[in-house]
Amino acid sequence: MEDVRRLFIVIILFVISVFQLSGQEITFITRENGYFREVYGVDTNDTTLRKGRYFHYYKGRIIEKGRYLNNRQIGKWQYFNLNNILEYEYDYDIEKIVRIAGRARRELAMATPCMFKGSPLIPYLFIVGHLNYPEQAKELDISGEVELGLRISKDGSILSYYLSKKIHPILDSAVMKVASKLPSEWEFLAATRMGNPINGEYRIAIQFELDTK
Repeated sequence: MEDVRRLFIVIILFVISVFQLSGQEITFITRENGYFREVYGVDTNDTTLRKGRYFHYYKGRIIEKGRYLNNRQIGKWQYFNLNNILEYEYDYDIEKIVRIAGRARRELAMATPCMFKGSPLIPYLFIVGHLNYPEQAKELDISGEVELGLRISKDGSILSYYLSKKIHPILDSAVMKVASKLPSEWEFLAATRMGNPINGEYRIAIQFELDTK
C-alpha cells in the first residue's frame, strides 16, 4: 500500500510539472481532423501560444512528438512511421538531425539524407489521399509502383519534381497531377555532406494495387 501511495505522489508531481512551464499554467488541447489527432499544450492565459508537450497521432498511433515554447519548436523532436517505428530525431535547438533509424550516430557527421520536416507519413498520405486509381488503368489491369522524386534545394525548398520510377502513362500522369498540388508550406531538411547542406532528393513510393476480390 505504501508503494502505491508513493507512486501516486510521483504521478501527481509529474502532472503538476507538465502543466507548468516557466511559472505559467498550461492547458492541453485536442484537435481532430479525420484520422489525425493533435494533443498539445497552450498558455492558459493566451491559448494562441503553444507551450509544452506536443503529440500528433494517426489512427491512434504516434507519428510526431516534441515540445513547444511560445509557438517555437524546441529541443529534440521524434518522427515515426505508421508502425510506431522511429524514422529520425531532429534537434531544433542546434538545427541538426541527431538520430536516424538504422544508422550509427558517427555516420551523421559524414552525411545525412534529405528528410521531410515531420513524419514521413504526412507526404505519403497527402499523395494517396488525393490520388484516384484511374478507371482506365483498372480496365487494363495495370498495377505496380510509381515513385515520385522531389528535388530539394540547400535551403529545404522544392526545386522540382519528377517520376524516378514509372509504370504506365495513365498511372504516371495521375501521380504527377497530384504532385502539382503539394502544399507550398511544406518544409524539408536538406541533405548534408560533412555538415554542409547540399541539393538532394526526397522520394515517395506509391503502390497501385488492384482489388482482386
